[in-house]
Parts: sequence; C-alpha cells; structure tokens
Amino acid sequence: MRKSLQKQRLGDYMLLTVLFGELLATLIVLALLQIVKIKKVQIVMYLLVLMSFGVVSFFTVNSSKIQVTSTYPFIQRVTTVKADLNDKKVQLTSKDFKKNAQDYDYVTYTELSENNDLYRGRLINQWGKVKKVIANDNLGRQIILDLNESNHEDTIKVNYHLSDLAAGNPNIKKNDRVKIYGEGAEHENKSTMPVIDAHFIETK
Repeated sequence: MRKSLQKQRLGDYMLLTVLFGELLATLIVLALLQIVKIKKVQIVMYLLVLMSFGVVSFFTVNSSKIQVTSTYPFIQRVTTVKADLNDKKVQLTSKDFKKNAQDYDYVTYTELSENNDLYRGRLINQWGKVKKVIANDNLGRQIILDLNESNHEDTIKVNYHLSDLAAGNPNIKKNDRVKIYGEGAEHENKSTMPVIDAHFIETK
C-alpha cells in the first residue's frame, strides 16, 4: 500500500509538471500571435496549441497508467536521497523498541499461510534469511524472507521503509539474517505467499 501511494504521488507531481509546461507554452504562443502577423505562421502556432492540448488530455486521462521511469533520473535520484534521509531520522534502536516487541506474537509459517485472513492487521514477528530483494527505492522496499533454510519453501514477503530498520542499519541485502516485527497484510496479486508490513527490523 505504501508503495502504491508513493508511486501515485510521484505520478501526480509529474502530471502537474506537464500541465504547468502546457500553460506556459500556451501563454508564450498567444504572446507571439500578437506580434507575428504572418497568417501561415499563425495557423502553425494554432495547430501546435491544439496538439499540445491533445497531449495534456492523454496524460490526464491515463495518468494512473503512466509509469515513472529513469526518463527523469536526476529527479528520481534527488527524491530518493531526500526520502532516505527523512526515513533514517526516525529510526529506533533495538533498545528503544524492546518495550514494544512484547506486543508482537510469533506465528509459524504454516499458521500464517493457511489462515492469512485471521492474521491480517495482527502484530506478529518472524525471522529468517533474506532470499531476494525485490524492490529497493523511494517508491517502495520489499524482500522475500526464507523462514526455513532447509527446504527453501517457507517464504514470505516483507514490505518496509528505511525508518523500520534498527538505527545504524543502512539497508537490507541478500543473505542477511533478520527479525521482523510487523502486521499481517493481504496477499498480493492473488499470490498465496504471506505478506508482512514491517514496523521494525533487526539484523542478526
């Protein structure tokens, strides 16, 4: 959910940028029309304005389908740095979180996977080895956690932010052993893999 909200916000910012650019371009063209009196040039300018309105209309109607990519690498890097710095400001130490840790109950993988609906919104804890880092940017961070290294089938997804990491831990990488405190979440995209939204993560 956090990931989708952040992605939507960034898409909204880009849409506003496009709309502002359209307004600015229109004002410039209107000003030029007052100066340039050549009919053919005026016709071309009017056509350009109409075409630009078409582009803006497309962005407006399809804003939710437009993906934010590295077309804007500088903006993306700056946004990522700011988000990371803000996240790290609120990191707790393990000592600070210790009092809250007792509210999180350990739940077995079998119980969590077979009765996912019962644990949605419940405070739970799990530990295991990071099998894969799926996403790791300002739009969202997600890992696959292997709870049983002997069979590699007991896996869960964990959504997190840098603020969920214990203070001093810069990030999570593959093969890290971590303990997760969070709440059960809904399966993603009809997957049967359990999902936990992290509140606090310790690296073992």
